[in-house]
Amino acid sequence: MAESSDKSSRKQGVIGTFQSLNALGDSVMDYFKGVQAKLQNLPQTNFELGKDMVDRGQVNDAVFRFHLTLWLSPRHVEAMYYLGMCYIARGQAERGVEYLQKALELHPGHEQARFLLASQRPHLVTPLPHTMPHELAQQYFNAQSVQFDERQKAAGYAGPQLMQQALTQYYQGEAHSLIAIDLGCGTGLCGAAIRNQTREIIGVDLSPEMIDLVGSKRRNDEHSLYHQLIQDDMAQYLHHQSPPKANVILACDCLHFVGELTQVFTGVGKTLMTGGLFICTYEPWDQEQGYTLL
Repeated sequence: MAESSDKSSRKQGVIGTFQSLNALGDSVMDYFKGVQAKLQNLPQTNFELGKDMVDRGQVNDAVFRFHLTLWLSPRHVEAMYYLGMCYIARGQAERGVEYLQKALELHPGHEQARFLLASQRPHLVTPLPHTMPHELAQQYFNAQSVQFDERQKAAGYAGPQLMQQALTQYYQGEAHSLIAIDLGCGTGLCGAAIRNQTREIIGVDLSPEMIDLVGSKRRNDEHSLYHQLIQDDMAQYLHHQSPPKANVILACDCLHFVGELTQVFTGVGKTLMTGGLFICTYEPWDQEQGYTLL
């Protein structure tokens, strides 16, 4: 009887061991399946992290994520496009153009990549696009937002000062009673330049990051730079202004991002009061192939 009992105990022990091994095997398999799923999702995970960084203006970190995405998935078109945009935002146009061309080789109809490439090398894009996609505008200027002021200062940017001088020359002693609209207000460089010369200034920009950033800025007297900030496309904003409400409309270094300008100019004419002033600046084109207005 004792021997039979020992055999039964050993049998149960062996069965228990096999059950434990099976359970362990299932756990190991589940673990490796999870790892496999994560590895399969790793390119897209890094790409999404990069996009979030662009939206927060963390361009350098985003560039790392997009390069990692391409290392894991060499034909990831969106990562190529975002790399092109980030390099251009960092002032590295040649590298940006390289990645935009790679994206268009794989996806010739990529609207944002076509417009951005046309803005840098118009001779490489046929036919030329006429309107900047809204999604591109938000992506590009979100990427620019955090370091925008620093880069403009390093580049010797004088647009806001030119605006201020034109305003003073045209209106002379009347400027303090003016209502101004700053199209593509960005981080508020123009607002800071003319704020003390106007009674009211409204800032309009398509980028939510730019609007948030300029909304946090204050003058020396702790007042906001702008009386009102509006996140909107400039042409759409102007189209909805009735009756005319502004003495001055500014467009400092932003029209070359718009593309076809008929709607903007029509809106400016509709929004300006009689005798009003429209001041704009435009980037010169110094490439050998000449000047192209998109």
